[in-house]
Amino acid sequence: MTGRQAAQVRVTPVRVVCQNTLIAAQRNSSETHRVVHTQDAVGQLAYWLQEVWEDRQAKTEALQEAFLALSNTHVIDGTVNTLLLATYPDPDRPTVVGIPKHLAEKRFDKWEQLLRSVQLDRTRVQSLYEGGGTGSTTKAANGTAWGFYNAVVEYEDYGRKASTPANSLFGSGAKAKERAFQEALAIYQSLK
Repeated sequence: MTGRQAAQVRVTPVRVVCQNTLIAAQRNSSETHRVVHTQDAVGQLAYWLQEVWEDRQAKTEALQEAFLALSNTHVIDGTVNTLLLATYPDPDRPTVVGIPKHLAEKRFDKWEQLLRSVQLDRTRVQSLYEGGGTGSTTKAANGTAWGFYNAVVEYEDYGRKASTPANSLFGSGAKAKERAFQEALAIYQSLK
């Protein structure tokens, strides 16, 4: 607190180690709190931190409840394919009407390559789910919605050769993990 400008506190998943990660943290922060340099600046900061702490405690409890529910939700064999398709959907077939044949072929080749990649993703996640993943044979994971979600997370965070922390946190990997979590929760809710 220099007195020249307001201090900012941000809630972000990015660990700041350089200017680039500072910019990434600013762009991806879920909350920002400004502390204006008044006599009560420290009190403002303390109040905001207390609110953040209480909010995180409530979210932690909700997540713990959801994770426990997923670990108690058994997935029948046919449902695994449904989960895989929802988590890794087929790409849309390209429209090639009205474009030159060589461009249509390029689009179609690119689509086929992407389709093969998505199918490979499904195969690899299924392998992790069926016993190849870390902890996949434990009681909580074996054949459960929790196990499926963990297989997707393991694959997206550690299994992809081209995976980067940014992709895992914000890109297609993060989106796949979110879809897997939502689909696993939907199975639990459908059985209630």
